[in-house]
Amino acid sequence: MDPTQQRIKIDLKDSEQIVCKECGNKTFKQVVFLHKLSALLSPYGQDSIIPVAVFQCTKCGALPEETLPQLDE
Repeated sequence: MDPTQQRIKIDLKDSEQIVCKECGNKTFKQVVFLHKLSALLSPYGQDSIIPVAVFQCTKCGALPEETLPQLDE
């Protein structure tokens, strides 16, 4: 570990568990949205694919809103 980094201790009792608002399930799996970036906007000068990790309920497939990336539309 880098000596300039401090370890922060977090007690999970101080956190709130995320529960699926659709079905009440408490387990989720990670899935990926894929965004395509035009060559005109890409720093590489060619079309790029950008993966964005999100979470999905393992029971009903819902995506918890608080875990979705905030995209300006």
